[in-house]
Amino acid sequence: MRRLATSPDFLAGLAFVLFGIGFFAGSLNYEYGSVQEMGPGYFPRVLSASLLVLGLLQVIGAMREAGHGGSMASRLYVRPLIFVLGGMAVFAATLETFGIVVAAMLLVLVAGVVAPDRRWPEVALAAVLLAAFSALVFVKGLGVYMPIWPEMP
Repeated sequence: MRRLATSPDFLAGLAFVLFGIGFFAGSLNYEYGSVQEMGPGYFPRVLSASLLVLGLLQVIGAMREAGHGGSMASRLYVRPLIFVLGGMAVFAATLETFGIVVAAMLLVLVAGVVAPDRRWPEVALAAVLLAAFSALVFVKGLGVYMPIWPEMP
């Protein structure tokens, strides 16, 4: 059991479960609505329920691996964690100033640094595609108010 309790897979799954439960409980104060007319509690509940299910699957997988004597990863990979979280921080910091297109491209470029076998043309293509997809879905499709491009003075 001690080996299971220190497993990164088990701990990550447990964190997902706890966050899922916490955010679901926090969203109960908001009206749920329906699929056609989503209330302010709709998205947080769906997202937290998804997080809870994914966490449970991760915990079960870690328990099965520990029960079969499988080898568990004992190392936490810090570099990918730093670059992916850094990419998300860059996205959040640049969204309002530079717009969703530039912010999404920066997110992919910063997070792409971590891949050992990266090819910059592929990373650039992924950045352009994600930026276009994000602008189309969130701004045009869903009508979320956010700048698409940087404002020109």
